[in-house]
Amino acid sequence: MSNGFSIAVIGVEEPFLRELVSLSARTDLDLTVASDAEELVGRKFDLAIVEVKGGDDFIPKVKQIPSDAIFGLAKDLSYQETISLLELGVVDYMTQPYSALTVYEALERELLQDENKQLMSYNSQHSYSTREISSAVFTSPLLEYLVSSDVISLDYKQKIELAWQEALANALEHGNLELESVWKNDLDIDGKDRFTKIKKARLNDPRYADKKLTVTVNYKNGELSFTIKDSGSGFTLAEKIPLYKTEEPYGRGIKLMNAVMDEVLYENGGTQLTLKKRI
Repeated sequence: MSNGFSIAVIGVEEPFLRELVSLSARTDLDLTVASDAEELVGRKFDLAIVEVKGGDDFIPKVKQIPSDAIFGLAKDLSYQETISLLELGVVDYMTQPYSALTVYEALERELLQDENKQLMSYNSQHSYSTREISSAVFTSPLLEYLVSSDVISLDYKQKIELAWQEALANALEHGNLELESVWKNDLDIDGKDRFTKIKKARLNDPRYADKKLTVTVNYKNGELSFTIKDSGSGFTLAEKIPLYKTEEPYGRGIKLMNAVMDEVLYENGGTQLTLKKRI
């Protein structure tokens, strides 16, 4: 790791704290340890490591510290807690078990990414039928390359892929198949929901199954973008906002995309979605 990086270590408990301090003595880590974020207000750090404790306001306190990134450590995280951390600005996190060395390696990737982000440019575009997308898990060789080049971590890659899968699912279901989320609450006498039944029928109907989705992946100057163009009739974002502000089991994909990505852009009347991430 390059010299001169300053790291705030906040609320991290023994014995892991002892391991981290010991490792710093053998590396170029410049650690400043504090039990609470308020002890470090007014100081500038390249990165803050914080032990995340559920049910409190620890991360908002850490955000008071001028730092370029926040890295979280936790015993365990629920889906909703993960979303909350990403929304609050945590760039990466680890859950137990972890060691001082694995955390150091993750920090190294985070701090060095600005030096590596000019490694390459990349662009690809492919079209798929609704039927093809419905039975495949989308991934990109670009993400594999960025992991192997230590530009991003495997965890980081998985978060981006999760956002991409949510975007594809939305384009597939609400774009090409023209399904409505509220149908998930419409159950028949056998307990089967209307959404699933109509989805199955339309995947076997060429009028829907043969519609195209165009996927474009671009990476340039440290910015990753993922664009999906569907063949649906589109929508306005305003009409969808009430859905994902509720506690219903739909709309969570939109929350996830906004939490993971830096920009979520709807264009062409809602038939095109672009996700952007600086890495």
